[in-house]
Amino acid sequence: MNNFSMYEAIAQSHNDAHPNGPYITSTDVRQELLRLLEIYGRFKYLQESDQAGQQIFCSFCHRGYEQLEGLIGGPGGVCICSECVDKCHQIVEEERAIKRRQH
Repeated sequence: MNNFSMYEAIAQSHNDAHPNGPYITSTDVRQELLRLLEIYGRFKYLQESDQAGQQIFCSFCHRGYEQLEGLIGGPGGVCICSECVDKCHQIVEEERAIKRRQH
């Protein structure tokens, strides 16, 4: 079985089990698997860095891994903590509100 037929089989199995939706395609399955693999890769990077004794910290607030509730590893060793994610989300929402008021 090649990858495409595997994605098709997973999508068909999902669609058979959920006849009322949501309908998914093999492309949806592939994208979700790639997303999960990326998350796993980032988790693995954090785990391996911690085991190697490397300093892991948030690239935004510079607090160490041990001081944080959650840390998301990105490409090239860049990380962001859950608190900075929340702050970034808040900033984006405030900017959107300002733009809506201006229009």
